[in-house]
Amino acid sequence: MWRMLVSALVILVLALVLAACSGDDDAAPTPTRTPEPEIEATQLPFEERALEPGWYTNDDSTPRVAFELGEGWSGGHLLPEFYDVQRPELIVSFAHPTFIYERGAG
Repeated sequence: MWRMLVSALVILVLALVLAACSGDDDAAPTPTRTPEPEIEATQLPFEERALEPGWYTNDDSTPRVAFELGEGWSGGHLLPEFYDVQRPELIVSFAHPTFIYERGAG
């Protein structure tokens, strides 16, 4: 009788473990991408000049990058593959090169 109770208990425990491990895979949450916030940013000017503090972007660049500038920044170069903003002690550049020159190529 003791063996029968132990066997029944083992079978019951195994059944409970198997039931717990065989969860519904469809119930797992599906990851979703958090939408990027839309930032109101001003297009960088086409000429080198002082910039007012605020958010700036280059609408021609991919991926679109928006950045916030404080006092003392000015616009630099604005080309399809390259643009920058400058301070007297710092230049921050963004580039998306579409070609590379080979050494010695003319």
